[in-house]
Amino acid sequence: MDNLSQPLMRGCNEQAIVQPYGLKQCSELRSNSKTYIKYKMLTMLTKQEKNSIIYSVCIGDGHLRLPSSFGKTARTPGYVPKKYQLTICHDIKQINFLKWKRDLLEECLGKKINIRISERLNNDKKGKRKICTLTVSDAKFNKVYKCLYKNKEKVLPNRLLNRIDSRGLAILFGDDGWGGKIISKRNGKTYYNQQYKRIHIATQCFSDISIDNFLQYLFRKWNIKAYAYNSPQGNGKRVIIQKQQEVDKFLVVVSDFLEDIKGINYKLCK
Repeated sequence: MDNLSQPLMRGCNEQAIVQPYGLKQCSELRSNSKTYIKYKMLTMLTKQEKNSIIYSVCIGDGHLRLPSSFGKTARTPGYVPKKYQLTICHDIKQINFLKWKRDLLEECLGKKINIRISERLNNDKKGKRKICTLTVSDAKFNKVYKCLYKNKEKVLPNRLLNRIDSRGLAILFGDDGWGGKIISKRNGKTYYNQQYKRIHIATQCFSDISIDNFLQYLFRKWNIKAYAYNSPQGNGKRVIIQKQQEVDKFLVVVSDFLEDIKGINYKLCK
């Protein structure tokens, strides 16, 4: 063994040289790392990559709030929660996607995060479905809350969007986006041999200013032209990418991160 490789081996065994997706070498942050050997290998995450991950998971299906006052610590006189808490919920079919985000967050925050599985009534209240939930508190979320929330509503300022890299965009798309193939229809006729791809991103919870900032971000950073249109449900605006060359450019950015995750890769217009 040459001298250049010796520092990398300190504190490592031979099996730790190759680490799962998003993990440092010799990382001891989690005990379930063997589950994710199938994901692609990466080197140690940089500070910019960690910031992108934290912001992205909070923008998408994540929700930030101060934890409720309960437990022994909360009963202490004058106790006030100081760390914001992130909660992410997914259907049980997307548990692999949530585990992937959990692994990335563990790498960013340096702490172990558990996933809880429970049952919840469907919207029609005719049956129950299993929900997987991730909850974690950390002081890093305090800074995110000040940037992401205004009057307790999510906003998308440019200084936040500029920190979102390709992995962060993949997280946003996995949370709030979907894609599919549309069959061509003209003059009342259906042409089954003519299909084209289309990308949708749910942005109904954001203001028009935030949506405009997101459209500018897609064009400025990725050279992708997208449009906003009123949702058929009348509850806000969605972002749509419909020109084929623009859809292909978007899929090139996000596919490398999502194509191997079961339960979420169907969104890649397959």
